[in-house]
Amino acid sequence: MASEGVTKLVETTSESKHKVIDDIVKKMEPLKEKHMHFRNECKTWISTRNLLNSELKELAEKIKTIKSQRDVVNDEVRNLKSSRDKLREDISKKQDKANALITDLKQIHPENRGNLNKTKTALEELEWKFQTSSLDMKEENKMLIQVKGLEEQLSRLQQVRGIQDAVTGEKTEITSIRKNAQSIHKHLLGGAEASQKLHEEMMQSVTKLKETKSKADEAHQKYLHAKTQAEKAEGELIANTIEMKNLRKEFYGNEEAERLKKANEFTAKLLESGSTKLGKGRKISLEEFKALMEHKKI
Repeated sequence: MASEGVTKLVETTSESKHKVIDDIVKKMEPLKEKHMHFRNECKTWISTRNLLNSELKELAEKIKTIKSQRDVVNDEVRNLKSSRDKLREDISKKQDKANALITDLKQIHPENRGNLNKTKTALEELEWKFQTSSLDMKEENKMLIQVKGLEEQLSRLQQVRGIQDAVTGEKTEITSIRKNAQSIHKHLLGGAEASQKLHEEMMQSVTKLKETKSKADEAHQKYLHAKTQAEKAEGELIANTIEMKNLRKEFYGNEEAERLKKANEFTAKLLESGSTKLGKGRKISLEEFKALMEHKKI
């Protein structure tokens, strides 16, 4: 195929030779634009991807922090719940004890109930009367029976008073424990609410992280596509450049040597000026671009 091309080229006129080379040059122009377009696309998408990846990192750190805060609050809620349940258990036990004491009180016969202080005073007065009065045997025995009866009644009333005091003590403790349990429950509800808010905030960040990751992946895929297209255009440019150089060599032979020497010197200058401009972020000329492309400087 190469020999057929050379034969055909040898038979062409000087004008047609120039036309063949001009056609290649014209063919390279859109390739250069395509190459630059996709190189710019690469820069755009890689910049977008990197920004999104930075956002992903920030979101991941934010989620980690919120999760840590939520876990601390959840631990506090669990501890409060445990304390509250323990107090409720204590209340239940004390209530059972108070109910049992109340049952005992209800089982005491009515005759064993009365005013403890009045009974105590009556007994003291009777004892004083017994000690200070001159009584005959019959009256003395009668008074002793009364004393014994009052003593027995006082003993039963003291027992009743002890049960009543115990019931009152249990109820007082139940009231105190219940207030404490209610206070803990209030803090528990506040902690649960704070935990829920942190969880919702974390899930919002997780949703945003997923969306951002999807965008970052899309930007990366577009970068890879642009990179492939830029490399494809670059390959075609290099192939056309090589073809053009070979054609010039075939068309003009050694008589072109001097011109090529000067062209090489000019190309060297273009390479130097083009590299300098690129280093400073300045726009390069088409000739500088061609020279840099041919020597794979860009």
